[in-house]
Amino acid sequence: GSVFWVKNEASTISKKIEENLRALISSQNPSAIAIVGFKDPVASREIVQKIKSRDQSIRILQLASEEVQSFAEDDSRKLEKPSQRVVAWQELFRDRVETEIGLLEIQLKVKALRDLAGDAKSVALLLQDDPDPDGLASALALRKVLGRNSQSAPIVSFGTITRPENVAMARLLEIDLEKVRTVDDLKKFDRIIMVDCQPSFFKGREFEVDGIVDHHPKANLVTYSQSKLRFCEVREDLGSTSTLVTLFLRALNIEVSQRLATALLYGIKSDTLALNRQVSESDLEAFMFLYPHINGNMLRKIERPELPLEFMEILRKSLRKLKVEKGLVVLSLGHVQREEWIPQAADFGLQMEGAEWSLGCGIFEGKIVISLRNCGYVQHGGDLFKDLFSKLGSAGGHRCMAKAIIQKGDWEKKFGPKSLSPAGIARVVRRLFNKNIQARPAGN
Repeated sequence: GSVFWVKNEASTISKKIEENLRALISSQNPSAIAIVGFKDPVASREIVQKIKSRDQSIRILQLASEEVQSFAEDDSRKLEKPSQRVVAWQELFRDRVETEIGLLEIQLKVKALRDLAGDAKSVALLLQDDPDPDGLASALALRKVLGRNSQSAPIVSFGTITRPENVAMARLLEIDLEKVRTVDDLKKFDRIIMVDCQPSFFKGREFEVDGIVDHHPKANLVTYSQSKLRFCEVREDLGSTSTLVTLFLRALNIEVSQRLATALLYGIKSDTLALNRQVSESDLEAFMFLYPHINGNMLRKIERPELPLEFMEILRKSLRKLKVEKGLVVLSLGHVQREEWIPQAADFGLQMEGAEWSLGCGIFEGKIVISLRNCGYVQHGGDLFKDLFSKLGSAGGHRCMAKAIIQKGDWEKKFGPKSLSPAGIARVVRRLFNKNIQARPAGN
């Protein structure tokens, strides 16, 4: 089609409109659309009526001021076969303008972040102890924002990646994670930026940080040294840190690769439960911005990670004693070669008919590891695990998933030597779980 610009002068309008109408009608185009937009509401309405009188098949998009939008819509509703839409100029451009203004503001913040990194030889992008997809993707993107590589901006954590999907994500997208064992190990980095976490995530470990990029509720930072904290962007209104870092990329007009887009979209998807939890307009915009650039096949492989034959053999043995009692499934694997097999067993158990709670248990590197999954509408899994296991080791998590890690010696001392066999671990866990769950009010 063609676009015609017509000055808002009576002598010009009539002549130009007639020319355009003749061209439009002579083309006999069934999909012809006339766009009408004049500041003068009277002229705009006359032109719309003239178009309708010449050819009722022409569809009309009328751009109007908000004050004349209502009567124009009334005209449209009177049509037997509606072929007219009315949009206020303000509505047409408002969202786009607000988005661009927001990106201009973010440019200043990104500049401050880049200034923080400066000419530092190494900038550690620090994630929580068991990094999740949102943290991994955000750190990967933040490295791009800073214009650095894996050597000058390594992604680090005090822990390791354990969930099967997260392990698959790191492997398929080639995200390297450097493990630091103590606070002293962080001293080798010139700068430390916390990504998708805050100092409150590292209770018992105090160290200075230079920057924080996160979306979780802002915690009290007073107990931590802030002498070096020069950048703190915590966006509680966003459903994921991946959304925030996507805004950084857009503000700088940085081209997003297929690998990075796939990581960020999965980060948004996982932290918002597939856009079903704490979703803002910015999350939806980021999702739509990234979606055309992702690798769909790779995303499916991440979401449905491969099951090694060794894991299937261990799972087969644990299934011999599988039963669902009062909505609880316990799969005890014994010694495992890879820690991620334990939460994988918990995920599998939750698929059993009648299962509301699923526990995967195993021994990895001298520790009892227990992973919990539930269906979401029952009691809070993280709080339950704190009550059950926090005095023995580390324990906690979210409503639908939780984790406990207990030294094998402490477990044996508490429950006896027979409690270390797969059946013994299952027996202890089931007893503790049933006793505690019955004592807790529903929904807590």
